[in-house]
Amino acid sequence: MSVSPVKRQKMESALEQLKHHTTVVADTGDFNAIDEYKPLDATTNPSLILAAAQMPAYQKLVDDAVAYGKKLGGSRCKVGSFSSGLP
Repeated sequence: MSVSPVKRQKMESALEQLKHHTTVVADTGDFNAIDEYKPLDATTNPSLILAAAQMPAYQKLVDDAVAYGKKLGGSRCKVGSFSSGLP
């Protein structure tokens, strides 16, 4: 038995159903995923942030952050680097 398209549109996803009974938290550093799923909170696990920082979509943010840190006079150990090409 198939479900009508109208009824299918009204059905909530499992995530939407869970949101009625619990707090949804993102376990990711991917801003696009956070924007898509609209969690109420997010973790700050360093390994997740590192994984997101290595995504090509966020390379400009990483480059800008490193440049800003250098501009403030931070050393490599203070500024950090995700790119092997940095001095």
